[in-house]
This record gives sequence, C-alpha cells and structure tokens, in this order.
Amino acid sequence: MQNFAEILDNIKSELEELERINKELMQTDQIAELESLIQQLREENAELRKRLEMPIRNNNDLLSATVAFSSFCLRDGLDSMRTRAYNALYRSGITHLGNLRGKHIEDLMRIRNAGSSVVAVLYLLLEHYDIKIKVPEEPRKEVKEVLKKAEIYRQSITFKV
Repeated sequence: MQNFAEILDNIKSELEELERINKELMQTDQIAELESLIQQLREENAELRKRLEMPIRNNNDLLSATVAFSSFCLRDGLDSMRTRAYNALYRSGITHLGNLRGKHIEDLMRIRNAGSSVVAVLYLLLEHYDIKIKVPEEPRKEVKEVLKKAEIYRQSITFKV
C-alpha cells in the first residue's frame, strides 16, 4: 500500500502532466485561431487590392477630353481627324471621357459632325484609356466601316507617355 505522500506525489505529477497537455492544447487552439485570422487577413488584403486597383483604372473617367486629345497624334495627314473628333465631343457637351463609358458605338455615330472617321478616332482613344463602349456582335454596315477605319488608323496613332 502506498502511503499518503506517494499518493500526493503521484497526483502532483499527474496534475503537472495534465497542465502540460492543457498548455499544448491551448497552443494548438491559438495556432488554429491564428491560422484563421491569417486567412481572414489574406482575404481582406485581396479585397483591398481590388479596391485599390479600381480607382486607378476608373480615373480615366475623370480625364478631360482636352487632356485626352492632347495625349496622342495621328500620322500620315490624319491629324485633322483628332481636331474634328475633339470638336464633335466639345460641341455635344462631352467634357470627360467617362461620359462615354458603357455607351454603344451607335451613340458615338449619332454625335453631330461625327462621321465614321471621327468615330474611329474616338473608338481608338477610348480603347487606349480602357473605357469600354459596346459594339454589337453583328454590327451594321456603318459600324463595320468605323471598325475597319479604326484598324487602319491604329497603325497611324501614337500616344504620348
């Protein structure tokens, strides 16, 4: 039979072992909590990165037509198209490129004094500034003409950095 002191020593050693195991479990729980927190922070970081990129891309909406038109030139005697395109926008009250975001190419064609050549220049300018305009999957003859001219002008356009 064990005496009282031995029993007490056994209980103390078992208690110490239980405390050690409890400490390890707490550390394991803390590690799991930390891993969960790290995952949460990664997701928040990804969301913040997306938000940070959005305004940078959308700043072109605030770009004035004057600045945009002064940022490029057309070679091969086509520079008058740049002036005509700017004047057409100005006279129709469009002062910022963002006013054209989401519009249809047909909307550009309805701008007064904007023939197919002018619309082709506008199309390339908006494309350069990542401002999307809608082009139908099966474009009409006039739209096809604009897109064809845009491809031709693409070789002659130079944007300043």
